[in-house]
Parts: sequence; structure tokens; C-alpha cells
Amino acid sequence: MKKGFAAILEKEAERLSKKASAKLPTLGGRLEIPSSLALEQCSSELTAAYKAEFALRFCGGTAIADLTGGLGIDCLAFAKRFGRVLYNEMNPALGEAAARNFAALGAENIRCCAFEIQSGPAPWKEAVAAFAPDLLYLDPARRSASGSKVFRLQDCSPDIAALLPELEELCPRILLKLSPMADISALLAWAEGRVQELHIVEKDGECKELLLLLDASRRTDEPLIRVVVPETGAAFDFRPSEERSAVLHLAADVFPFLFEPGPALMKAGAFRLLCQRYPLTALSPSVHLYASDEVIGALSALGKWYAVTEVLPFGKEGFKAVGTRFPQAEVSARGLPMRSEELRRRCGCTGGGKEHLFGVQTPLGKKLIICEAPK
Repeated sequence: MKKGFAAILEKEAERLSKKASAKLPTLGGRLEIPSSLALEQCSSELTAAYKAEFALRFCGGTAIADLTGGLGIDCLAFAKRFGRVLYNEMNPALGEAAARNFAALGAENIRCCAFEIQSGPAPWKEAVAAFAPDLLYLDPARRSASGSKVFRLQDCSPDIAALLPELEELCPRILLKLSPMADISALLAWAEGRVQELHIVEKDGECKELLLLLDASRRTDEPLIRVVVPETGAAFDFRPSEERSAVLHLAADVFPFLFEPGPALMKAGAFRLLCQRYPLTALSPSVHLYASDEVIGALSALGKWYAVTEVLPFGKEGFKAVGTRFPQAEVSARGLPMRSEELRRRCGCTGGGKEHLFGVQTPLGKKLIICEAPK
């Protein structure tokens, strides 16, 4: 049995291998992965393939330049869609590992370079200009010097906010992969009409990334916003003015089904528009739960559906009834002056059961809605 440092290294290698297999099911076992951070920051195979299709549809060209290549997963996907791919990585060790991976996988249409992306006269600009891409792609590092996560564009590396004019001189069309925590309104304001499309990508029930398509050659105040789940192909498209003009319809007391938008749909903020596009009614203007007479298949991959079994009074009587009858129910507080943990404590629920309890503030008062948890 291995002991000490050797055992720690072996355990870390096993953990890295399992994570690589989950994130990169066909590539994980064939790649040289120099660090756990490189694996953490790279795209999954699924989202990389989606980006490649998206990029090709947008630019319709033959060449794409990835200026922040990382482990190279996006470049491998680009190489299947574009005739020529430029891979650039500022970290020498990571860039060398990626180049070996490209060679081992036979991705001969990827050209590698290792320039630091910085403002002013610099070799990277000459290389990109000579390559003549139809689209620039950047996935800036979202870590501060101390290693903590950052979300604002100007805090990432490279600083795309500062570099934007120089990037646009090289190519007017730019695709950015950004943190799902980034503020959409702030991004659209910063881009000043350059944004043609904004895609909010969800995978495994999590909002994974924002894809921002910029085009300096044409401006619009109405970018397309798309919520997409590549695993299923489900999507929800809208423009900001549609949400602004939509009317919110409020629910009646009795309804058989409850819809809870998924994280990407929540991030998009099309809360009123859901009631216009589908036969849904909102429980409250500020509580993003929707009543329905039926399960709407088009929304099944974009959120969760619950079957409502009963509604109990909110208060001591209701709390006692819930704790007695559903001691293992999951509990969520919405629009209430308490957190879900506090409501769970008051009801005496431990979680893990087949029921889900929503404590909700509605215009008609507070309610305890008992649902069957989604399967």
C-alpha cells in the first residue's frame, strides 16, 4: 500500500481522470492534461461543439483564431468545422501540452503560437493579421492574481474591455465566452450595440457560460438572447423589447402543475414573456414560479415541473401538518422574509423525500404548496 506523498499523487491523478472522463467523454483518456486548473477552466466537449456550430453559422467563414486557447478543447471542436484554426496560449507549459494533443489526435489544421495578448504594438497582432481570421474567439481567464474568481470583463485576463478597439482592427467579429455570473445588462451596455447574439448555455442543470457575439461592422439595440440546453437541443429565443412589452398574468388559487425555470432561463430574465408564449400564470410578480393546467413539453428541458398535490395554510398549523406528514420533504422559500433553511426548520423537514414544499408569498397571501418532486 502506497503511503505519504506518492499516495496523495495517485489519489489526485485518479480524481483528475474521473473528472476528465465526465467532462470530456471521448477525449479525456486521450489527452495530456498538465493541471487540474486547466481541466476546470476548459469547455466540456458538448459546449465546445455547440460553440463551433454557433461560430460557423455566425461568420460563415473558413478561419477562426482562438487567442486564449487553454487546454484546446474549443480549438479541437473548431477544427472540425473550420478549415483553418489559430491556437494561441500565453502559458508555455499549457500551450506545449495542447500542441502535443493536437498532433496525437491528428488535428493538422490547427496552427499553434504562444504570444502574450497585450495592448500596443505586439507580435500577436502581426500573427493574427497574417492569419486573416473570419472570427476571433476569446475565453479570458476569470481568476485574480490571488486566485479568486472574478466576473467583470475588465477584471479578466486579458482585459478585453481595454483591448476591444485593437481586436476589432484585426477582425470586426468576435465571440466571447464569459462567466455565467457576469451581469447581462452591464455587458450589453458596455458593448454599445455591437452584440448580435447572447447565448446562455446550460448543462447538467447548471448555467455554464455566456457566449457573446460582437460585430463592430453592424450595430443593433435588439440582440437575440438565446437560452439553450445543448444536451437536448431545447432553446428559448427572445429580444429584450419582447420581455419589456409582455404582460404578466397572475395565477388563480387552484392549479395542478407548477413550473420552475432552470438556471439559464432565470439568468435570461424573460419572466413576463413566459406567460405570453405559453399558457402559464405567475404565482407573483417577484416569485418566479408558474402555474399551469398541463405539463408543457417545450419547457421540460428548460426547467422543472412539479405536480401540485395540495395547498396548506402558512403558519404554525401548516408547519405542523407538513412536519407530521412529510418529514423528508425538500423545502424552498420564495418571496418570504426567511431563507429556505429557516422554513425547513420550522416545518421540521429533513429533506430527501419524494415531496417538495414551496413556501410562497403571493398577492393573495402566503401559501405552503405541496408538490411531488420531479423524477
